[in-house]
Amino acid sequence: MASSALSEPVGIVAVVGCLLLLTEAMRTGGGRVAVLAGLAAATGCLTRYASVVLFPVGVLVLLARPGRLAARIRLAAVFLVAGGVPVGAWLARNVAAAGNATGDRAGSSALTLATSLKLSLAAVGAWVLPGATPDAVQAVAGAMLSTAVAGALVLAFLAERRRAGAAMESVAGPAGAPPVGPAALALPAAVFVVFGGLSVAWFEATLPIDPPPRFLLPVFVPLLIGAAVLVADQSRRRSWRPAAVAALVLVVVAASLPRLEAFVERADRKGLLDYSTPAWRSSPLLAYLRAHPLGGMVASNDPYILYLRLGIPALSTPARTYYASHDPTDELPIFVRQAASAAASGGLSVVWFPQAYQTQDYLYSLHDLEQSICLRLERHFLDGDVLRVCPTT
Repeated sequence: MASSALSEPVGIVAVVGCLLLLTEAMRTGGGRVAVLAGLAAATGCLTRYASVVLFPVGVLVLLARPGRLAARIRLAAVFLVAGGVPVGAWLARNVAAAGNATGDRAGSSALTLATSLKLSLAAVGAWVLPGATPDAVQAVAGAMLSTAVAGALVLAFLAERRRAGAAMESVAGPAGAPPVGPAALALPAAVFVVFGGLSVAWFEATLPIDPPPRFLLPVFVPLLIGAAVLVADQSRRRSWRPAAVAALVLVVVAASLPRLEAFVERADRKGLLDYSTPAWRSSPLLAYLRAHPLGGMVASNDPYILYLRLGIPALSTPARTYYASHDPTDELPIFVRQAASAAASGGLSVVWFPQAYQTQDYLYSLHDLEQSICLRLERHFLDGDVLRVCPTT
């Protein structure tokens, strides 16, 4: 997924950057670092709205550091203001331009919070269990994995916070001196693993979006970082020999090389993932659209390919049911109204790919659309069609 043209990889960079800066703010208590952490949180939120969970995570960990309460509150406030200003400006811009803050057009989720949480935990468990494992077993494994890493880091933080408090009583140091151990400084990652997983489940239970694993990608890297910090901390405490750790790394790398070689070979032969295959690169329909730009509104059953390869912003054609259930949606009448409005102004084009990845049972078929609105075929190609909404009379 990280090699696809998605926003999650960019969001992961912002999330990890924010967690690293929060760690440094915990260590030093510096206001400038808290400002940078807030800006990183804002960048993550503007990339993926689910990263808004970085704000409660940052406040919690900054209030948890040792020192005077007033200094901790001030540091958390600096973080919130630095991150809240750009996010607030963006939401205000959305309200002015589109009439709502987040661009949520309509619809609701077909998943309950319990189902969404189970699917999210199962997606975490799938990182370590075979794909054929039942969802319930993967969910238990995901819960155990998240709890083990986050819980161990929190316990390590509390233990070193107590030791730091005792040291502060015996040695006069700077106000609010932080814990010094690496496990203690990974508290932001530990808190984000818990809050991030819960926020993904909540978003999926309240908005009509796809279930995991896509939205859990930003949670995976902090989870891995937390596990690595635990290993590093135990290595420091138990004086593990560096040679043993290096040997383990070499074994993991060696075990990964055959799959990496197969991946590179497949990428050379078939293209890298869905939208860079030879079929897409030599598509007659895309070549026509590149030479004959469409005017007015554009809709497609695979809008991503139009934007990724041609830079054409396109609406998605309506779905009859939700991705993870058979509950009906209200997208078709909304699409019919959009088509009528577009026909009265700049027009509406429908670009249809019969073999598109997005052509699934939950989407309305082209025949369904033709039964609901008047569509005129403009160009036919082996890999798809360009249709135009009939002009109003």
